[in-house]
Amino acid sequence: MGTTLQVTFDCDDPHAMARFWASAIGYQKEDHTELVADLLGSAAISAEATVNADGGRQFAEVSACRDPEGNGPRLYFQKVP
Repeated sequence: MGTTLQVTFDCDDPHAMARFWASAIGYQKEDHTELVADLLGSAAISAEATVNADGGRQFAEVSACRDPEGNGPRLYFQKVP
């Protein structure tokens, strides 16, 4: 059984950081548009918790990218003041 690893980064712009690192190391930025749409539709989150990024509604304060081959760690970016 393998170990799953996630590395978390504090940053000012999670979507820009995820795009940058995905491009720099050959990862793919995660697309959360369907999940965000479901959560908005069920009123589990408010529209203020989202932002239009990368062609759809995304979580406003977090983003992530992952190794398309599944070997490297997931990179998770969270907005901090």
